[in-house]
Amino acid sequence: MDVRAATLEDLGTVAGFRTRFVAEMRGVDEAALPADFAERTLQNHVRSFRAGRLRSWLAWETSQPVGVISSLVDEVPPRPEDTQELQGFVTNLYVLPTHRGRGIASALLKRCIEDAETTGVRMLGLHSTAAARGLYKQMGFREAPSWLELDLTRR
Repeated sequence: MDVRAATLEDLGTVAGFRTRFVAEMRGVDEAALPADFAERTLQNHVRSFRAGRLRSWLAWETSQPVGVISSLVDEVPPRPEDTQELQGFVTNLYVLPTHRGRGIASALLKRCIEDAETTGVRMLGLHSTAAARGLYKQMGFREAPSWLELDLTRR
């Protein structure tokens, strides 16, 4: 298995994995998602990648992509105790069902964390499925009870 950074040319694959992930998490077939979801996802990835915000890695086995991880990195104001001005959010970690249980998710997450440390990201956040929570905790993520969110689409 080989993990490498995604290029602009790989974004169709990255977006395709995200579409599969969303469908799987919702328990529906990809065809049940809105007709333009895949295209909107790809366009979002292209814009974010070109802006330098999206970082993605693909795991490959025998020249086939089998997994992906992506993070969005944004500038944030420094704090007195921490002058690093980048913060990241893992938006997608997905491994094909046929390839799970082989350490691929761990390898992808490790690469994402290493990149964040190297580029000066002070914090990585994410939303986790119940199934992945153990992996994230094993890699050093912890619960953040101070996090609140307001869903403006439901007001």
